[in-house]
Amino acid sequence: ISMGLRVGVVCAGELGRFALDDAIAAGVLVERLSEALRSRGDSYRMTDAAVAAVKLRGSYSDLLTPLRESVSGRLVTKLGAGDDIPFCARVDVSTTVPVLRPGVPLTVERLVTNAG
Repeated sequence: ISMGLRVGVVCAGELGRFALDDAIAAGVLVERLSEALRSRGDSYRMTDAAVAAVKLRGSYSDLLTPLRESVSGRLVTKLGAGDDIPFCARVDVSTTVPVLRPGVPLTVERLVTNAG
């Protein structure tokens, strides 16, 4: 992306299958990263999967609907914890980002916090 860096957004899925909630979250992350790079004047390229995630995210007027409609959202609701879904749909509420160490298993090297 910027300065030769590569950023990957990896969806966990559900038992090896596509998961709507993961794809929507990926779309939000790619969208935010793209906005940040554009505002700095940095160039970037997105994979087809990143483009698809952004377009899928944009096909919903809000985040709550696809999270509720997803298999995971329906399961959470069935288990009586549907009130947790709005909490999960919040965006830009944390200033902490994990820095990961590549390898198997992938581990958190440190947490970076931007207080301002």
